[in-house]
Amino acid sequence: MKNLLESYSKGQQDCSRQEEECKFINLKVEDQESLISHFRKKIDDLQRKFYKNGRDNSKYKNEMEQLKRELRDGYSEYTKLENMYKDCIFKHIHSTRQLELVKVNLVKSVFGASFNLELLEEQLLLILSQYSVKQYLERICSGEQSSACRNDFGQDPDAEQQQQDPDAGQES
Repeated sequence: MKNLLESYSKGQQDCSRQEEECKFINLKVEDQESLISHFRKKIDDLQRKFYKNGRDNSKYKNEMEQLKRELRDGYSEYTKLENMYKDCIFKHIHSTRQLELVKVNLVKSVFGASFNLELLEEQLLLILSQYSVKQYLERICSGEQSSACRNDFGQDPDAEQQQQDPDAGQES
């Protein structure tokens, strides 16, 4: 039981960390999209000036070449960030799936034959609301600053607290 609770705690932390990382990368992607849009608009504006002013275009031509280089670099960075984001989402999905497996194993270890996949979250909440389980999870997280350790593991704050040893009748 202790191993499952530790795996659950780690899984919660991993999912939370991965989600935050993906949000951060996505913000970078959005910033890069804005930068690319800005460069494209500036290039369009310069092209209008270029064609409007006729033959005396050397000033605009140099500026246009610089903007085109920056736009190419922007697209390159955008592609890199998009790939990082896709990789991050894949890792987040993997972490979430791993956490789901731990939840199933945790509920199975407590409810055994009466385990019901449709009631997984409710049964998990029953386990997590046990006073001794809460204390054990808090000990695991002591010193941790991750949001997974600060969110009381999704427990209902009004859930009845009962004294029960998380190792009772279980072998790790």
